Amino acid sequence: MKPAWGPCFALLAAAAALTACDHSDPFPTGPRPGDGSFNTVQPIQLTFSTGEDDWPSFSSDGRWISYRFARGSTDRDYCAGILPASGGQRYEEICAWEIDQASRTDDFRALVLLGDDMMAFTRHRSSTGNQAPQEGGLYLAPRGRERDGIQVLPLLATPSGGSDTWTYLIDPVAIGDRELLVLAAKAFIGQRVPFGPVDTVYRGVEFARLDLSTNPAGVTVIAPAPDAVSWQLDEVSGRVYYHRRYYSGPLGGGQAVVVADSIFRFPLAGGAAEVVWGRPTETTAPGELSLGQGMGGFGVGGGRLFVTIWDRRQPAPAGGQVPPPETRTRILEVVAGEPALLRQEFSTAHSIWTRLSVSRNGRYLVAARVTGGTLNADKIQSGARDLFLFPLGSCCTASVAQCSPWCSAGAGTANRSVPRPADRRSRSAMPCRSASPTRAG
Repeated sequence: MKPAWGPCFALLAAAAALTACDHSDPFPTGPRPGDGSFNTVQPIQLTFSTGEDDWPSFSSDGRWISYRFARGSTDRDYCAGILPASGGQRYEEICAWEIDQASRTDDFRALVLLGDDMMAFTRHRSSTGNQAPQEGGLYLAPRGRERDGIQVLPLLATPSGGSDTWTYLIDPVAIGDRELLVLAAKAFIGQRVPFGPVDTVYRGVEFARLDLSTNPAGVTVIAPAPDAVSWQLDEVSGRVYYHRRYYSGPLGGGQAVVVADSIFRFPLAGGAAEVVWGRPTETTAPGELSLGQGMGGFGVGGGRLFVTIWDRRQPAPAGGQVPPPETRTRILEVVAGEPALLRQEFSTAHSIWTRLSVSRNGRYLVAARVTGGTLNADKIQSGARDLFLFPLGSCCTASVAQCSPWCSAGAGTANRSVPRPADRRSRSAMPCRSASPTRAG
């Protein structure tokens, strides 16, 4: 099964592109989304886990969702898996298989389906429970035969043509039978606040094309990626979008609290990066206390841009009582620089929407959600992480007021209770048997 859009970006030049905002400030604030009406349709839950199901990504043909999940083992392994975009049992999963695998921590991620029934994935290893990888690499293997995989690019090293160490490959995208587009990143591990928990902070190094038809893989650097933490390719407009964070201090040197988030884009064919949107700084009402705010993630597809933001605040005392802290989390669609509120939730359990991925045609969105997390400075950690599918409607092409982003056919069915499968290999939901759209792409 080959990627649906062929090699080297046969892009649709006539499709509408997103409009950049007018900001030139490196710390744009952007317009604030209103607190008005928003869609109350419940998304379709794809996974059920007490651990982590995260890093979702649509395949190029929109039929599959790859993601990373916690194995639940004592050695704290992570596995890579692939779900049907309509929900159901895992189609593919890659976990450590060696006899001595319990003696170390293995981390599989970045699983990508390629042409000719091949797949690529990364694997990192460390001593048990150690978040800092001690070895890693990119592997190429026949689908379902990860044990036959061969390393085509060592990680934790500077590749030929690279400018710095590549620790991780963030969200690889297949652009041909044996070609990937990647964000190469370094990782800093340590306390982000005094006496706080250990955390991993990703920092982009550069964007690159990888030719997997050779070993080692050929590396062609496209553009630098300063402080990028995630990225997306919009095939319709032929642009690379990336999320950049600004920190209060140097990474790896103590406190590094996020003070601003911006989304940039640049033409894949070449050109300067421009600001598309900046996370607004939320203000508090009289008597309230801000406890943190941030941007969880973003997604691009079909010329549409979606973002997730959150803020946590301590409400003002009322009637002699001090209410518990409250977290607000929102999913927005950004149209011509203006945010449209698609979903808004309030909780006292630190629950937020985080990473997003949008299907190529812009009609489906998969979102990761942290439920019952703990707040560490500007980031919500711990808690269960699961994946949810949002069926979207037609693209917003005129104005925010004319957006109708939700499929009406799914409104009456997406709330249904979905049983958990008995299969021990999967935590995902059973297929949705309804009249609503159930397959992306």
